[in-house]
Amino acid sequence: MNYGGVVNQIVGGWRASGIYSYQTGFPFTVISGPDYSESQSAGLYADRVCNGNNGPKTVQEYFQINCFSITGLAAADAANMPRYGNQQKDDMTGPPFSDLDFALLKDFAISERFKLQFRAETYNTINHPSFGYPNAYLPEGFPTVVGTVGQLTYTSNINRQIQFALKLLF
Repeated sequence: MNYGGVVNQIVGGWRASGIYSYQTGFPFTVISGPDYSESQSAGLYADRVCNGNNGPKTVQEYFQINCFSITGLAAADAANMPRYGNQQKDDMTGPPFSDLDFALLKDFAISERFKLQFRAETYNTINHPSFGYPNAYLPEGFPTVVGTVGQLTYTSNINRQIQFALKLLF
């Protein structure tokens, strides 16, 4: 809209832009803490007894922790038949990521040659937390010792940030 004069200088000519990002959850694997395979290698997977992806998807229990076990691994190791867990690599899906960034800007003419640009920018505009991977490390003594298994303990994005800027264009 063109209001003319001073009103147009203040109200008119604003520009807005935004970026919305959404990603489905990244894959992860539930890991056995103790090395019941006696291989001294990485990737010590737990035994999977059901589909842990059907969990409650809460901060306290993101995946069904009772779908994983290290009891059979411990028993096999105690019987001198060490083995790896039966879980496949990256067969679990972590929490999704969602983020909205927004900018509002306007150019103010100072002279024919010079303009002053005002910018207001927000990152994670709606201040929505996107959580990182759940704790998927089964400690020795699991399921008696649970600790933070299955819990979401950190966010993978920043809290809302707002910044203002002035830029001289010539």
